[in-house]
Formats: sequence, structure tokens, C-alpha cells
Amino acid sequence: MNRMDEFQNMKAELENMPQQLDGCIKRVYKKSRRRGIKISISALSIIAGFFLLFTVGVNSSNTIAYACGKIPLLKELALAVASSPSLAAAVENEYVQPIEQEISKDDITIRIEYVIVDQKQVNIFYTMKSDRYHALSCTPRIRDENNEALEGYSIFSSHQEEELKRFTVDFIEGNVPECLTLSLRVHDNGEWTKTEMVLNDDAENKENVLEEGNQEPEIISTFDFLLSFDPYFTEQGTILTLNQKFDIDGQQLILATVGIYPSHLELCFDDVDTNTAWLKSFDYYIENERGERFEGIGNGISATGSIDSPMMEGHRLESSFFSKSKELTLHIKGVTWLDKEYEHATLDLVKGTIDFLPEGAALIPPQKHNGDWIVRFKGSNEESSCDIISCNYTDGAGKRQSFLQWSTSTGGYYDEAKEEYITDDNAFITEYILHDYPYSTVSFDLIYTRKETLDNEIVLPLKEE
Repeated sequence: MNRMDEFQNMKAELENMPQQLDGCIKRVYKKSRRRGIKISISALSIIAGFFLLFTVGVNSSNTIAYACGKIPLLKELALAVASSPSLAAAVENEYVQPIEQEISKDDITIRIEYVIVDQKQVNIFYTMKSDRYHALSCTPRIRDENNEALEGYSIFSSHQEEELKRFTVDFIEGNVPECLTLSLRVHDNGEWTKTEMVLNDDAENKENVLEEGNQEPEIISTFDFLLSFDPYFTEQGTILTLNQKFDIDGQQLILATVGIYPSHLELCFDDVDTNTAWLKSFDYYIENERGERFEGIGNGISATGSIDSPMMEGHRLESSFFSKSKELTLHIKGVTWLDKEYEHATLDLVKGTIDFLPEGAALIPPQKHNGDWIVRFKGSNEESSCDIISCNYTDGAGKRQSFLQWSTSTGGYYDEAKEEYITDDNAFITEYILHDYPYSTVSFDLIYTRKETLDNEIVLPLKEE
């Protein structure tokens, strides 16, 4: 029996109130009536039951005793997951494994406080403190327990500015292992920013500013932790096999499986050979029998694909795991496609023309600066529709390449030719740099070509046959 089972059994045993306590409640009730105090027996029962549960719990459960000694950090944990309904539900349901590993060196202390983990995802919560450095950040890397390389995962960082920080590790191809080696490479962003500001104040070093600004801050220390996960948590999750075919916007898709995990819910789709477009994303939600909705994921990966196809096969929503739902229904209101005849778009850098752009996206004329080509796309702030190309492209010689640098901004951009900032309040702009690019054309891989709102939403019950 694991700790969670022990805790649930303990609560069940306390549901039957001892006779002595029942008499105590009645005596308090009679005294309150004589003193003119209005209070109900049910309220007194709740209060008494809470304190009895609390007292017995602290004396018999290491998990509860741990939590009571960590109330400030548990409050920080609740704040750290506030934007993620799935993780917030996990914390509310005490689905948290304490780690309490701490390493101090090079005037820095890093402490791994908790993990929220299931079959497919690990959320690592940690603190990082130093009396010497005041703008620390770190870059994570994970390996197996023998410090060997792992594949088929992605890492998402969030809440770097908060006291309790978080990394999310998604295992896309396999499941979460029993142990992980977490390596944190620590940077001092304060020193990096200070250097950049000094250079900006020196007009003669303008070119050095550009070079310095494109570099990452120096790694000042590395911290390695071996994390072991409770099998109770890593085994949590249910997969429903549906293989349900349906028509949508002139195409056909197959809803193959539904994975319900504490951290997220994942829908996996298969394609049909006769389709003329690749699935990219949905406007959708899931609803249970009580009308409770589970929307698209708030943090981390929203969709997954494979290197063999442009199709996004896995789509994630907030989890219904802790809702005790008996029935789940998928509602699809819209869909985003990548038409197979427009998987690529060719840009003429000199002429400033491109042969195709999705609706709502526009090309800002490319600019050449010190041998580099700066390419920008503009879209609406609301939909970020300028995010239309992937990090992969084909150069003028037909060689496949990847962007080494790109950035996003809102409200405008800096025009290198005019040497001034161009204001565009309603624009969301993505900027790509082609370093030392000798060709006049480039072919981009498009992320999508069109977004369609359905006249009638598609309703699919999520039930195994």
C-alpha cells in the first residue's frame, strides 16, 4: 500500500465520529444557545472533524506532516500552477511527490522541492538562491539514471522569475522512467545584461553590441540531481482505444486513442490517404456529464507530430483525471490545415515577394544587414497569425537548413535601413535571421495554410467500443 492509499483509508476511518466527540458537540451547542450564539451542529461537526483529522493525520502520515512544515512553499506551489488547471487540480488533490534535494556550491544553492509526475510528464519545482548573484537562470538537460542520453522528450521552462520555478518534461515517444538525472546549467543574466548596457553607452562599440547581444550568458556552474519517482505516480493514466472515423471540412480523420493523465489529456489522430490537407490544430473542448469543460492546454506542449509527416497527430487539453467524470464528449468548433499543395513558400529576398501566404499574414520587406538577411512576418496581435513558418527551410542551393536565431515582438520593429523604430500597435511580428546568406531566394516550410470555422460543430462521445 502506498502513501496515497494510506491517507485515503485514514480519512475513511474518521468518517464515523466517536460517541465521546458527538456528546462534546451537543454540549457546545447547548452552551452556545444559552449565550445567544447562532451555530449549527453540522458546522460544529465539520470543525471538530477537521481538527481530529488534522491531529491524527499529522501523527500518522509523513506526507501530511511534511506538508504542515512546508506551508509557505505549498502556497508558492499553488501560485506556480495557477495558470494550469490540470496541475492546480493535482495540487488540490495532494498529487505531489516531495523531493527535498539540495546542492550548494559556487555561492549558489539549488533545491528540488517537488515533482508532479505521471506516465507521460514530469513537472519539476525548484528554488535557486544566491547572495552573490541576483539575476540567475538555468538551462536544464535530462539523462537516464546512468547519465546516458535520452530521446523522445521535450523540456518547457516557466516561472523563471518566481521564487518557486518549474521545468516540464514531456515524454512524447515513451513513458517516464523510474529515475532521471537532471543537470542544471546556471547563468548569471545580471552580468550579461550589465555588459550589454555598458556597450550600448559606447557609440564606438555599436557592432560589439550586436555580437554580444546574440550570445548566451556564460555558464557559471552546473548542478546534477538524481530524481527517483514513486511508482504510484508514474503508473497513473488511462488510454482509451476508439479508432473512430469522422468527416471534417471535406477531409477524414480517425480518432485513434484518448490518453487521460493527471497532467493532461491527449487525443491521438490518424490520417487518411485521400486527404488533401494535413491536420495542424483544432478549436475544441471536452465536456463531461456535469457540463464541466476541459479546454486546450494552458502550459507546455499543445500538439505533437513526427518527422515522417507534417501532420500534428497528438493534441492536448487540460485533464479530466481528477474530475471523476463518467462521460466525456469532444466538441470540435474549428480546424487548422496545411494544404498539401502549399507545404512550402518561396521568398525572393531581392524583390521582396513570396509566392504564398496564409490569410491574415503579411511579409515585411526583407532587409540585408552585414551579410545577413532579416526576414519578418506580420499578423494580428490576437491570433499571432504571423507565426506561419517552421524553423526549417531550403536554401538557394537546395540544401536543408535550420534557423539559428529568431524572435517575436508586438507593437513594431527596428528598421535597419532607416535606422528607426517602426511602430505598428496591432501587429505581432516574428523575425528570422539568415546568417551570411549568399542566395537571393529561400523556401520556407509553412506551419499552416488556412483556419476554418465549422458551420456545425462536430460532437464525438469518447467511449471505447
